[in-house]
Amino acid sequence: MVDKNIIFLADIRSLTPDGKIKTGHCVPVARMYKEIFKDEATLLITGGSVYHNYFPLQDCFTLPYNELTADLSEKWKTFKNCWKLFKKAEGKTIVFQSISPVTLFLCIILFYQKKSRIFLIQYNTFAVSTHLNHFLYKIAKGAFDGLICPNDYVGQKFKLPYCVVPDYIYTGNNSIIKNIKYINKQYDFCIIGRLNKDKGVIEAARHFTGKQYKLLIAGSVQSQSLQNELLSICRNADNIDLRIGYVSDEMYLQYLSLSRYAILNYMGEYSDRSSGVVFDTLFNDVPVIGRRCRALEFIEQNDIGYIYDSINKFNPDMVLNETFHSKCLCNIIEYRKKHKFYKKKLINFILQ
Repeated sequence: MVDKNIIFLADIRSLTPDGKIKTGHCVPVARMYKEIFKDEATLLITGGSVYHNYFPLQDCFTLPYNELTADLSEKWKTFKNCWKLFKKAEGKTIVFQSISPVTLFLCIILFYQKKSRIFLIQYNTFAVSTHLNHFLYKIAKGAFDGLICPNDYVGQKFKLPYCVVPDYIYTGNNSIIKNIKYINKQYDFCIIGRLNKDKGVIEAARHFTGKQYKLLIAGSVQSQSLQNELLSICRNADNIDLRIGYVSDEMYLQYLSLSRYAILNYMGEYSDRSSGVVFDTLFNDVPVIGRRCRALEFIEQNDIGYIYDSINKFNPDMVLNETFHSKCLCNIIEYRKKHKFYKKKLINFILQ
C-alpha cells in the first residue's frame, strides 16, 4: 500500500553554479505545489541544500548534493540523490520536477524497486526525442503512474495517463507586484529573463530600434556572440533600455510592474514548448504580446494580449491605448478563475 498523503516534489539535480537555483521552473513550481496541496497532503520540497534558501527547513527533504556545474563529471551526484530519494520515499508518492529526465530514466532502471507512486512533470518532448532517450524511457516507463504536462501533444508522446495543466497554476499568491496605473508605466514593452536566440530577442530589438516606443530588455545572455549583437543593436537606440545580467526575483517583478506589456517573440524550440514566463507575466497583470505559436495559443483564445505572425508586421499603436489594455486586464481576471479547475484537476490526478 502507498501512503498518498505524503508527496515528495523532487529536483534530483539541484543545479547551483553560484548559490542559486538556475532552472527557471523549479522554485516557482515548488511554491505552487506547496500552496495547492497544503490542505490535501504533506508535501516535502525535495532537493539539495540550496532549497533551504527558498523554503523553511521543516518543509524540505534534503538530498545529499547540489550539482555545481552542468558537466558530466557532476552526474554522479544526481544518481546518489535519486538513490537516497527512492529509499526514503518507499510507500509514498514522488513527483519529479522536469529536470534531467534521461538521467532519471537511468536511475529508475538501476535503483528503483517499484515501491512508490511516481509522477513526472514534462513541458516538452525532449526526453523521448532521440533513439537513445526513447529506448531508455521504454525500459523505465513502467515505473511511472502518470505524466503532468501542458498540452495533449506532450502527453500523447509519453503514452502514459496524463494530466494537462498550465506550467504555473494561479493560487492567489502568485501575484505580488505593486499595481502602477497605465499612464505611469515607465516602459511600453519589456523582455525579461534569460535572453537567447530562440526567444527572438534580436529580432525584437531590431524592430523597436529608433522608434518612439520605450522597450526594456533585461536578463543574462545565452552567449557572448548574442550579447555582442544585442549591444551593437542597442548602442544608439535611446528608446531601448538594455540591462544585461542576472535578474533577481525582486527585480523581475519590479520590471514587470513598470511595463505595459511583455513581449514573447518565441521562435525555434520555444515555439513548441510551454513557458513559465508567460504565466508569471499574466499573474502579475501584464498582458502578453507574442508571436503566434503553440506555446502562446491560449493568449489568443482567452483574449489576454495580442498575437502576431511576424514582429516585423506588428504595429505597437494597435495595443498602446488604455482601452485595449484595460480589456486585456479584465480578461486576465476571468482567465485566472479557470485555474481553480486546474488546481482541482491536479489534486485529483496525483491523489487518485
